[in-house]
Amino acid sequence: MTANAPRALAFAQHPFAHGVATLRSGMEIAWSRSGDGTATPLLLIHGITDNRATWEPFRNALHEVAPEIPWISMDLRGHGDSSLPVLAPSNHITSEGFRLADYAADAVGLLDALGIGRAILVGHSLGGLIGQEVALTYPDRLRGLAMVATTTNSRDNPLFVRDVMGELFGRRLPGLAEAKGLRYPQGLAGFTMRQLDSSMMTWLRDVWCVTPNVDPALCAAAVEWTADIPLATWFGAFTGLLEMETSERLMDLRVPSLVVSAARDEIFPIEPDQRVMEHAMSEAHRRHGTPWRCNVYRAVASSDNGRHDVGHAVPWQAANELAGDIAAFVKSLPT
Repeated sequence: MTANAPRALAFAQHPFAHGVATLRSGMEIAWSRSGDGTATPLLLIHGITDNRATWEPFRNALHEVAPEIPWISMDLRGHGDSSLPVLAPSNHITSEGFRLADYAADAVGLLDALGIGRAILVGHSLGGLIGQEVALTYPDRLRGLAMVATTTNSRDNPLFVRDVMGELFGRRLPGLAEAKGLRYPQGLAGFTMRQLDSSMMTWLRDVWCVTPNVDPALCAAAVEWTADIPLATWFGAFTGLLEMETSERLMDLRVPSLVVSAARDEIFPIEPDQRVMEHAMSEAHRRHGTPWRCNVYRAVASSDNGRHDVGHAVPWQAANELAGDIAAFVKSLPT
């Protein structure tokens, strides 16, 4: 099966292949890759409501500083061109099909399908949590792990509780379901926001896909791809995210790691998220000698010759810096 070309290809400056792998589980996972050489590839895993196109600024920057490093990017289940898990009908919003173990199994299943023994996983936001789960459950499949603007504990995250569980799931979507005479939530699960109501496109533009200090065209592309995500994914993925917690388990991590934090991260801020992660990694080093380091991005050069703060969208806001740090991390890893 061949995947559609991922959105935002106008930002891709170098050619790559793409397709869809049918995993042993039956999931269909869309992928892109830069080559099929013998070097250990990066496995790039995006955050919630994104897709593999979100890595394009980073991939372009990586090509400039380390074109010899191959990469593979994937669409998470229910995102982009990947399939939704088969879900049982439910009168309640649940995390079924969108738990860390599900995502991690997809990542390893994709490596299997592509004939890749080990990778260096680079995960942003939710992708960083997935990376932790892969490293803890399948450590022999990773040569290294880079966790970018992520956390060890997304339970009760204030932004998700307020904007998604409260405003979106608690008010907007139930109101639209009632207006359309549909049972909530199952009556909306098959809709996308684009199909549901024009007001949801406004919400995406004004609330959800707002990212300062990046190309406005990229933000506009993100609105378009986010508008096509099934609401079943929104329900399952966010409910799953609000159940994720790895703080204690991460203390037994044995995979060499890089932690990239942003001083202005509005979703997983330095206090408390990054401090908890640093504590867990320090304990992993004490217990098992796990090598790791942390880079904190504060302000980076902007296109107008000034400088701008770095927030949660590190692969967009600091693509050059991240590419340089990932390249250095790859070169530091034992073979």
